[in-house]
Amino acid sequence: MKPAQFDYVAARSPDDVVAALADGTTHVLAGGQSLVLEMNFRSVRPRRLVDINGVAGFGDIALDPAVLRVGPLVRHRAFESDAVPGPLGVLLRRV
Repeated sequence: MKPAQFDYVAARSPDDVVAALADGTTHVLAGGQSLVLEMNFRSVRPRRLVDINGVAGFGDIALDPAVLRVGPLVRHRAFESDAVPGPLGVLLRRV
């Protein structure tokens, strides 16, 4: 089955994402594996998709002394590598 018609927004900044989500009917497209399948079966029918893959910094991981910041596009495999240094990185690789 094909998905119902929808509008597509390719976000380039966090502000683009926030603006697209303001109407409450927009879904976020990041990896898309689950969402696209649900759309094909029409169990989910978003009026609009906002693609966040083009937003700079959304794929970043940053470790401050007290905070680990994980962007919305960070893939699970990043935690299997040395993306996070030190003892926290060792712990995350085991999760």
